[in-house]
Amino acid sequence: MEDLETIIMELLVNAGSARSAALTALQLARKGDFVAAEQAMAESHEFVKHAHKIQTQLIGMDEGSGKLPVNLITVHS
Repeated sequence: MEDLETIIMELLVNAGSARSAALTALQLARKGDFVAAEQAMAESHEFVKHAHKIQTQLIGMDEGSGKLPVNLITVHS
C-alpha cells in the first residue's frame, strides 16, 4: 500500500489540476475558442475522476472507523 501522505498529495494535485483546467476552459470560452475550451473541460473532468477515485480509496481504507490518522494534510484534502 502506498504511503498515506503520498495518496493524499495525489488527491490534492489532481483536484488542483482539475480546477486549473476548468479555469483555463472558462478563459478560452470567454475568448470564443470553444473547441479548446471543450478540450480543457474534458481534461478537467479526467482529473476530477481520478481525484474521486483516490477519495473513494481513502474512504475505503478508513471504513468509517477512524483508522486513518487525522492531520493537517488530511483535513486539507
